[in-house]
Amino acid sequence: MPEFSEKAFKEFVAEAGEMISRYQEGLLDMDESFSSSGVLDQDILNEIFRAAHSLKGAAGMFGLEDLSKLSHALENMLDNLRLGKIEYNSDVFDVLFQGGQKLSEILEKLSRKEEIDRAEVESFISEIDDAIKRNKKTTSENLAKEAGIDPEILAVLTEYEEHRINANLEEGKGIYRVKASFPLEEFDVRLEKLTSSLKEIGEVITTLPSSEPASEGELRFDMVVATDASEEKIKSHIGDEKAQIELLGKLKREPPKKKALKKNDIASSLTRKSDYVRVNIEKLDYIMSLVGELGLSKSAIERSIEVFKDYKELAPHVLELQKNVKLLERKLRELQNGITEIRMVPLSMIFNNLARIVNKLARDSGKEINLEIYGADTELDKLIVEELSDPLIHIIRNAIDHGIESKEERLLAGKPEKGTIIINAYQKGNHVVIEISDDGRGIDVEKVRKKAIEKGIISPDEELSREEIINLIFTPGFSTKEEVSEISGRGVGMDVVKNNITRLSGMINVVTEEGKGTTFIITLPITLAIIQALLIKFCHKIFAIPLNSILETVVITPDEIKTVEKKEVIELRDITLPVIRPGKIFNLTDCPEDQQEYFIIVVGLAEKKWGILVDQIIGQQDVVIKPLGKSLSYLKPIAGATDLGDQRVVLVIDVASFIEEAEAYV
Repeated sequence: MPEFSEKAFKEFVAEAGEMISRYQEGLLDMDESFSSSGVLDQDILNEIFRAAHSLKGAAGMFGLEDLSKLSHALENMLDNLRLGKIEYNSDVFDVLFQGGQKLSEILEKLSRKEEIDRAEVESFISEIDDAIKRNKKTTSENLAKEAGIDPEILAVLTEYEEHRINANLEEGKGIYRVKASFPLEEFDVRLEKLTSSLKEIGEVITTLPSSEPASEGELRFDMVVATDASEEKIKSHIGDEKAQIELLGKLKREPPKKKALKKNDIASSLTRKSDYVRVNIEKLDYIMSLVGELGLSKSAIERSIEVFKDYKELAPHVLELQKNVKLLERKLRELQNGITEIRMVPLSMIFNNLARIVNKLARDSGKEINLEIYGADTELDKLIVEELSDPLIHIIRNAIDHGIESKEERLLAGKPEKGTIIINAYQKGNHVVIEISDDGRGIDVEKVRKKAIEKGIISPDEELSREEIINLIFTPGFSTKEEVSEISGRGVGMDVVKNNITRLSGMINVVTEEGKGTTFIITLPITLAIIQALLIKFCHKIFAIPLNSILETVVITPDEIKTVEKKEVIELRDITLPVIRPGKIFNLTDCPEDQQEYFIIVVGLAEKKWGILVDQIIGQQDVVIKPLGKSLSYLKPIAGATDLGDQRVVLVIDVASFIEEAEAYV
């Protein structure tokens, strides 16, 4: 890897990540648009092309050859698609989508300063070249010449622009030249306005400086436009009397007929256009942050009211103020819920695409897989859903390669020839649970233990429970696969899955039965925006715990705490609950030990439950979690910080990480 400053590299990784996200999101949008209309959306396709082109340039500047080469190969395939040289179909989509996954994997390895498998990158670039050859279109006739368009005009067009003229002529549209002149001081604004207006009735193929002389203080432009509209309609629509419009060409023969949309499909399309608007998620984050700050202001007013209560002469005003604050609180809650709902998207956003991935991986492994999806309409915060794609793909990849047996092995075991993967999502309180199950061979616990000893992860005499052994699959570098395949076996993947889920304040558990199959259970909060938190105090420090991770709170006396196998526990109804003193996790001293009573905060995600022993419960408050920044990202049990509104900043405990730390501590 070439030498460059750490700051410059971090900036590149963040920028490259955004480019890859634009590429992947655009690809899904384009495929969805194509599925409903049968036509490629050129604006989306160009945006994907620009993302690949920008990534190629940025990677090249840093000397990152593998990332640059792969970006270039994908850019080439997209360019062939833009120019109509290849057909768009599931094969092309699969290769482009897999390319996006490869880009993400390479960037992730670069960010961790790991070596890139150059042979693997070169192999995939060859796959891209093969896909281009497989889907090559036969040379189409030059419709522009047949339509009588002036060769001098065609001579100044790019190959892409000429292709767009041919594509529009094939659809029966006319090609027009719109001549317009603008005052020099405002030509950019006027030109942009005219371009937007023309896009409403057709496609603006190119804008060129006019060869005709302009009046003093003016600039003249020629715009080549493809549209169904007549010259009169174009002029009427743009509302520019000075603009000159002339027909450059149109096919005299009837263009080939395309499949028409049904009446209800058209109505549905129109409804979608009028009912929805796309909003940048950063704008919603900003508004959500403002709502949080308004909540803090409301808390400040409430504290002032408590002071005013001491003045009897202000009693009527204090009462009126209290009523208004209650109303403000209710409206703020409604506003917060409304913004949260806007941020929610269905899991179908990523589930629908998993079918393609399963088919591709099944073909590569020579297995037949049936994918069943339930609960795709379950909603989560958009930012969480976007981060879920990679973990789910890793789990499915392992299920196909490690879990589901070959056809012969399944038949010998009395199983159906075709394996099954089931994805099931459902809401559970303030969390969403996603279960990924397969009916494969299950996890061989003894094999996992032997492999962990062989790799030096555990010692031969170390005693572990069955659950602890199974969780070793999340250890970095661990793999039971004897041979590396295209699908898995490189010892990376499941540790990344766990890290990604933990970063989303979630947890992942594994339930497996040898010979029957394996289920991965992912539990996630519905949103990471404004949350309700419980303020607690221990070792004279105030912390916040997300309320959606708290099952209950109980009051205990010191003599109720017992020690079993060097672990502190309490009896809570019919269960023995492990207890952790958070002061030990955070290495805090000066913790009071002579209290008459303590509070136990019972927390749990999925099947794991712990009791957090604290000195005091202060109260409940809505908080906006602010990240600590990369320099403090190593503080795993901390999700971020929040302002309480009285110039106090407290740390917010990440319950999932806290439980992991507690398990490791004891």
